[in-house]
Amino acid sequence: MAIEEIKRRGFTSPDHLSVEEQAIASVLTDPEKHIKEYIQDERSFNGRYVCSDLFKETFDTYRADKDSRNRYNNAVHNAASVLAAEQFRRTLADNSVPEMDTAIFITGSPGAGKTSTILSSSDLPAHIRVVFEGQLSNPQTTNEKVQQAIDAGLKVDIVVVHPTPENALDNTLSRYYREGRGAGINVMASIQGGLPDSLEMVLERFGETVSLTVFDRRDKNKTIELSGWDNLPLLRSEGNYEQIKSRLKSTLDKYRDQGVIDENAYRQANGEPPLSKDTRVVRQPGGQLEQNANRRGLPRGNSQENFLVGSRSGAVEDDLVDTAQEVEREQQALLETTTPSTDQSYQEALSVYVQAKHDQVERIEDQIENLIDRQQSRLQQSQANQPGIFSMPGAKRAWQTQQSKQQARLQTLHTRLETVREIANDMGVHAPRVEELAARKLRAQEPGLAAEWDETQVARRQHDAMMRMKEKQAKQLSQSGGLSLSLSKP
Repeated sequence: MAIEEIKRRGFTSPDHLSVEEQAIASVLTDPEKHIKEYIQDERSFNGRYVCSDLFKETFDTYRADKDSRNRYNNAVHNAASVLAAEQFRRTLADNSVPEMDTAIFITGSPGAGKTSTILSSSDLPAHIRVVFEGQLSNPQTTNEKVQQAIDAGLKVDIVVVHPTPENALDNTLSRYYREGRGAGINVMASIQGGLPDSLEMVLERFGETVSLTVFDRRDKNKTIELSGWDNLPLLRSEGNYEQIKSRLKSTLDKYRDQGVIDENAYRQANGEPPLSKDTRVVRQPGGQLEQNANRRGLPRGNSQENFLVGSRSGAVEDDLVDTAQEVEREQQALLETTTPSTDQSYQEALSVYVQAKHDQVERIEDQIENLIDRQQSRLQQSQANQPGIFSMPGAKRAWQTQQSKQQARLQTLHTRLETVREIANDMGVHAPRVEELAARKLRAQEPGLAAEWDETQVARRQHDAMMRMKEKQAKQLSQSGGLSLSLSKP
């Protein structure tokens, strides 16, 4: 069996690199072992439910405990994704039950509640051959998978679970405490912000041969099922990537500052490496703090209702001191090895999108100007055909009505032209609006590159902050040394 190439993510820490290599070697050596184990997992519905996150459970190092799921989630991701792609192809090709004529694609932000909303029963409906759960925010890979299902002769339904970003974050934090697997806010924002544009491209390519169902879960106490592509604009209700990322960061910071979550939960959600030790403490519903025998807090009951409380004790400070140098080395290595190429690739791609947006704006501006010229000609012709003083009243009223319509149309065109020119010339929050639109398009079509660029920006900021902290500490030590010398003089 030919397995797809498994790309390496470029880890610098030895343990992540080792786990990634072990996962890749295991898949390339014996993929059947992982696929057989996956099919035997009752959560896969005999392999008809395909999800890379569930495939991660076939790797021993990952599933060892909750801390391993948190630490090595990214290390096994690409290997699990390749296994999921292979299982998807196999399930599509299995035509042993012709009545199974439908492929379902389930998507939505991490923490949207996809599994609980769609797969709540003990079995899949008889007409469904495969359910693929994954992120459809990348137009290229999305169209490829949809085309595979259509080529297999299946009907295709896309199901989107749409929460507020804050509710999704709550769910991912609960899952982190329950299973050890959370989600980063950058990934969450990229998926939810990029999904509408990606699905719009699916509609453009396949039309209504592919159906769309939206489960509106913005009210977490009520789910509304909506059918049809006319519900696509609803998916833009929570904002674009930048807006969603800002909301998630604000909520995450608030949870940490209020002691709702601990340092490890914050770091995994913020895309930072975990602490070397787990010092989590549990706050039970009655307010009592509890730690287990090996000094690792474990959640009980519904972790969505009561998050773990972060310890602000010296243990966390010791962990930070222990890992500070390691984190600094990783950040420096990331900056030295990936930033130039990533920055160059991102900026080159962005410049292409910016130029395309400028060209698009110019084309639209020219088209509207031509429409305005033609509309003015029509208006002048209409004025030249004004009914005479002896014309019938009905003819005069008809002419006046036509004139009003022509003038209103001309005003609408002028308003649209002004809007286009504002887009071309105005500034957005951080950059010209055209550049912001181009960046949004880039993130929708190339989320992998955008995520890599974001990671390097986070690493650069963290590195700069650490250097400033070192300079401050050196200055304090220098001042302290001077004071000691002055006090020791007779």
